[in-house]
Amino acid sequence: MSMTRTSPLVRRVREAVLVGVTALALAGCVRLDSSTELGSDDTFSQHTVIAFAPDLADQLRTQLGSDAGSALSSRLGALAEGVSLDSLDPAQLYDELSASSQLQTLAADHPGQVDLKPYDDGQLVGVDLTLTDLPLDVYDQAASAAGGALGISGSIVHEDGRYVVTIPADDARDPSALGLTPANLALVGNAVDVSVRFTFPGLVTEAPAGTVEGRTVTLGIADLLNPAEIRIVASDSHQIYWTPILTWGGIVLAAIVIVGGATLLVLQDVRARRRSRLPAPDASHESRIGTLPDEPDASSPAGPEPPPTG
Repeated sequence: MSMTRTSPLVRRVREAVLVGVTALALAGCVRLDSSTELGSDDTFSQHTVIAFAPDLADQLRTQLGSDAGSALSSRLGALAEGVSLDSLDPAQLYDELSASSQLQTLAADHPGQVDLKPYDDGQLVGVDLTLTDLPLDVYDQAASAAGGALGISGSIVHEDGRYVVTIPADDARDPSALGLTPANLALVGNAVDVSVRFTFPGLVTEAPAGTVEGRTVTLGIADLLNPAEIRIVASDSHQIYWTPILTWGGIVLAAIVIVGGATLLVLQDVRARRRSRLPAPDASHESRIGTLPDEPDASSPAGPEPPPTG
């Protein structure tokens, strides 16, 4: 299941991304977001957003017309050859992708499971594609229909109780081919929104790149623009990611201890304030409130009358 087919549309998207991401690093006008969730029943769901600034061509023209842009253009070399800035209209991406025979075939074979719509967040325009519960064996076709954002090939294999996602080594992803130094790459990563996520039924056990959080691996632009192979391995069995649960459980337990201790102190203080300092009841358990210490209680039997005087 390797993504080796490259349609003209995919090539155009790749050219726009590679040139655009590099030239517009300071403009922050590129968004590439792909989230793939794999099921234990050999199905996958994927949500992909590919969007650019509406004036992408004008911004590129301005960037490449500057001194820095001219140097960048010469470093890009053959990569930018044949790319017409006038043809880079993000508003047309929806029309072109919806007319794609690959996407039309995919939608016909899986009715109700393919949803393509225009994307517009007020700053960027492009496409929003959602694929739901498709068989894993059409992943190649779906990935190609989604645009092959960075032109990255790859495969997903399900065997021996685990999923293996492999993005093979490719010198075309070498940042130096784009004239990017490590510092430039960090700058690009802060300026553009590029994210590729894979979520598995079970926990991730191997991931040499990206950020791992339980069952999910997230690859950023620095990971994707790396010529080395990326191999991600995860279990196909449903597992609970206990780390956040245990963390919050520890926080809750600490809060209970703190609140419980504070409550105990408050209760002890209240009890102390309520402790009575009045005379204790006599042997008959009658209250002596309102009597002097040596004054007999009104309920006590009267003693003998004193002898008369005089």
